[in-house]
Amino acid sequence: GVQTCALPILGSVSAGSQIIIHSEDYASIQQAIDNATVGATVLVAPGIYYEHLNIGKNISLLGENRETTIIDGVDSQNVISITSDGVTIGNLTLTKSSARTSDNGIYVDRSRGIFVNDTKIVGTYNGIYLYLCSNSILSRNIITNQTSGVTLVTSNFNVFSGNLISDNSNGITISY
Repeated sequence: GVQTCALPILGSVSAGSQIIIHSEDYASIQQAIDNATVGATVLVAPGIYYEHLNIGKNISLLGENRETTIIDGVDSQNVISITSDGVTIGNLTLTKSSARTSDNGIYVDRSRGIFVNDTKIVGTYNGIYLYLCSNSILSRNIITNQTSGVTLVTSNFNVFSGNLISDNSNGITISY
């Protein structure tokens, strides 16, 4: 596990430091991600956040509590899109991507070393979609009420451990 010491930080962020999301510090989670440097941890306070997140650098995005830290995709697009190696997602609830087949709770594109832990994904079209991804670990997640719980396309050497994938039309879909 990751041990952290949480302190509010304003302005730019150096490698290995943290950002805590509070409404007085950043207007959105995406703004905090944009201000984070490689290796930073973005800690998200409890609340409901209506936005789509794009993560294009090696950072950790961690909620304070999976049950009370919710990112709502407002029924459009992916809730979280990842296009970088080494990203960690944890302790969040993700909900309401669009109902289009291309939209997901978490979409990972051509990345490796992704960690998704202790996250609940409910009511998205696809829960987690890995495209050309490898060496990633998904553990202790709850993925429910989707068309497809997890989809892997041309992805290999990924580990799934202790996940609850239920009440989806398709549990896990694998294709090449």
